[in-house]
Amino acid sequence: MTGQIADHFAQRKIVVTAEFLEGTGTVLESEKVRRARGHASRPLSSAELFEKFRGCLEAGGSSLDPKPLFDRLQRLKEVASARELVAPDGSQGAIR
Repeated sequence: MTGQIADHFAQRKIVVTAEFLEGTGTVLESEKVRRARGHASRPLSSAELFEKFRGCLEAGGSSLDPKPLFDRLQRLKEVASARELVAPDGSQGAIR
């Protein structure tokens, strides 16, 4: 996002309220949601983030094992080479 677009969205406040009708006619109202889960102020847990990551790989048809790749991405600042991200053993060897 460009800075101008990001500023535009940062200035807008969106509040979502959901009402659910049960079979009894009772209305259940959710709490007001000011920021979606995954927003910096409401981060996902490591387990939730992994499930989202795994689902994205699966939806994209990837054959990569998600756990080792996820673990490597969690320590991205320590990775010496992009090859290390997808190497089967985490080495800097050739991508297979």
